[in-house]
Amino acid sequence: MDRPKTVLIVVILLGLNILISLPSMYLNVSNAPAELSRPVMLGFGAFMLLIQLGFLYLIFTGKNWGRIIYAVLTALGLLFSIGGPNPAGTHHQLMHVVHWYGVVVGIVVLILLFMPASNAWFKAQKSNA
Repeated sequence: MDRPKTVLIVVILLGLNILISLPSMYLNVSNAPAELSRPVMLGFGAFMLLIQLGFLYLIFTGKNWGRIIYAVLTALGLLFSIGGPNPAGTHHQLMHVVHWYGVVVGIVVLILLFMPASNAWFKAQKSNA
């Protein structure tokens, strides 16, 4: 069974999120308060990028368990992100745009991951393994 368009759109959206997170990580680190360790922030950002790439790969290759874990983590992240990126206002203003873009993309990705075509494809991948 060929990969459905819903999964391809998810992979494209996740890839765009990764590309957007690179400059946003730079903005976060360069505008961070002095009491925060910039090397630790960079390390954490790099770690999160690797996790995002891992989930992108798992979803692209049809691993249903990767889809489920990604969905749970994304749903939790969406719940905790309702208030915005940082109410204290220490982030660069562009981060608010990036934050809300991520919220919208997260919702769209969750919907697309569980559309009937996606469900059928992930089920077929599971049975082929």
